[in-house]
Amino acid sequence: MLLAIRTEALRQAAALTKELVRQVKSSDACRRLMTVPGVGTVTAATFVATIDAPGRFAKSRSVGAYAGLTSRRHQSGAVDYGGRISKRGDRLLRTMLYEAANSLLCRVKPGRGQALKDWAMAVKGRTSHKKAVVALARKLAVMMHAIWVNGSVFKESEA
Repeated sequence: MLLAIRTEALRQAAALTKELVRQVKSSDACRRLMTVPGVGTVTAATFVATIDAPGRFAKSRSVGAYAGLTSRRHQSGAVDYGGRISKRGDRLLRTMLYEAANSLLCRVKPGRGQALKDWAMAVKGRTSHKKAVVALARKLAVMMHAIWVNGSVFKESEA
């Protein structure tokens, strides 16, 4: 009985994954976002579904703050220091961007996205792996928004 339920759940998950891939391939915005190294179907679909209307952000930099990937500010008088990331905004989008950045940093072969990877490795050398991945995730969010608004694709020279 339990094995039959597991088999049916896996069959339904495979059908949903196939439908997601079909929907993403039919979306022009998602196809362009998937040209960014590390960004796959799930990340592109999550980004498009969460942002919905890219014109509501005046600057692409605002998307990083919207996803909760910017540092919290602690200010009082002359004191002004940054803390951890704010974690405001959509948790799923933040998770997907983090996963895309981590895969770019750890899994993507040399060549494609090398400038982004080199930048993140330099950040990693100054701080920690997780902070470098968060910084790269924020950078990916900004780039993905700019690609969506401009109607362009990822170019290595612009990274």
